[in-house]
Amino acid sequence: MKTRILISLLALPLALLAAPPAPSAIDQKATALEAQLNKALDTSPEAAKVMLELVDLYYKEGRVFGLVRVGERFTKAQSSHARHREVMVKLIDGLEVMARRDELITISREFLSRYPNTAEAIDVVQRLGDALIQKRKPLEAADAYRALWLHRPVAANRIAGQRASELYASAGNN
Repeated sequence: MKTRILISLLALPLALLAAPPAPSAIDQKATALEAQLNKALDTSPEAAKVMLELVDLYYKEGRVFGLVRVGERFTKAQSSHARHREVMVKLIDGLEVMARRDELITISREFLSRYPNTAEAIDVVQRLGDALIQKRKPLEAADAYRALWLHRPVAANRIAGQRASELYASAGNN
């Protein structure tokens, strides 16, 4: 028993001296893109192209911290870009994974105010509602569902109206 411990203690410095693993191709690409991005102004078309490439890379590879960091940067700096809506949805995905509910609520409300007539609106309002319920704000969740239903009462948004009714009823506000 003592010999095992002694051998382990002697081998420890050798393990610490071992070379760290080489960065993967994805890490190298992300690092190069980040360096490119830092050279450009966030509002420039060049920065938009690099940020989109980074968002797509981070989203595809499941790198949530990078996705949220670059996604927030893109949505603030490139609000009139053609892919703004798409990046906002990816950002909402990242915020939901990280359980950053306050930011998720803010970005979701912004998305719904900008893009209420899109196919993604019902999905975003459901995520917003879930986040508000988790923050113990069921009436605000009901209001969000109701707002989508009143804005565009089509069959696809019927779920939002139904959910609003359920939340109002459970809160005792019929």
